[in-house]
Amino acid sequence: MKNSTLLFRSLAVIIFIAGSAHLVTYASQNKKVSKIIINKASSDSQAILGNWKVTYNDEEFKGSVLYEIVEEDSHFVAYTIAYQDENGYSKKAERTKSLIIESFDGYEAKGDYSISYEGEKYHIECDIEMVSEGTFRLSYDYYGESAVEIWIKQ
Repeated sequence: MKNSTLLFRSLAVIIFIAGSAHLVTYASQNKKVSKIIINKASSDSQAILGNWKVTYNDEEFKGSVLYEIVEEDSHFVAYTIAYQDENGYSKKAERTKSLIIESFDGYEAKGDYSISYEGEKYHIECDIEMVSEGTFRLSYDYYGESAVEIWIKQ
């Protein structure tokens, strides 16, 4: 009985120490998240203006697309300005309207995203979420196919 009691007490101490370490790690992660939220709250809608880069790794296209987001009337509009292949070679694009951001509160937005697939152009509703001051996540769902793009400010 003494050996089993010693074994169970030792296991209890090990579990307690490991649990404490996990609790401290979890608490420190929550502090990092709140710092991001504080930074997001301080940003305004003008932070979305400028040049943005999206990297793709699809069968159809491997490389990056550069966009410029400007303010037009009461909307933000992203224009495609250049293509860059996976080797870094750039080609200027026709300035085409690719994204219209209809409502933006500084951290979240709704918009109309234009994509081309097999020669056809489609307009898709999308959601935008600011991840940090220089990054946002654009997500959309089209006929059951969902996609997420990470836009990084240049």
